Amino acid sequence: MLLSEAIFLLSMEEITQIQLVHAENLIKHFCVSFPELYGIKFQTANIHYLLHIAQDVRNLGMLWTHSCFPFENYNGEMLKLFHGMQNIPFQMASAVLIIQRLPLLENQLPKSSGQEEFYKKVTSPHACTSETEIGQGIFAMGGVQQKKMKRHIVS
Repeated sequence: MLLSEAIFLLSMEEITQIQLVHAENLIKHFCVSFPELYGIKFQTANIHYLLHIAQDVRNLGMLWTHSCFPFENYNGEMLKLFHGMQNIPFQMASAVLIIQRLPLLENQLPKSSGQEEFYKKVTSPHACTSETEIGQGIFAMGGVQQKKMKRHIVS
């Protein structure tokens, strides 16, 4: 609960100085309690890194502006792109290309039940079929939501 509340506070649209200090104290308490709760063998560098997350919010803005949390879901999707242990980069690149090109084939499919049904299964909502260029030669996977940046730490 300590960690969940702290991350919730640090991920809000804006945060007060009091909330920021509160989140920082929650994380410190979590880190001090961690070895007793989960065992010293699980206290990795990631637990130490948590101690710096409130300062990151002070320096960089709200956690959602610089966190990699949204990309964590794609790790599982990427694991589905290869099978076996041979030529993994090639397998992944090929799978991404196929997924990206499938929408182009949709209009070319004859209107027969089997082919349309197969196409719908292959192009499930979990497939990364959309790409958005967010910078010169830089593309975002999946849906992109634009947010206007504002001052996030309220005095």
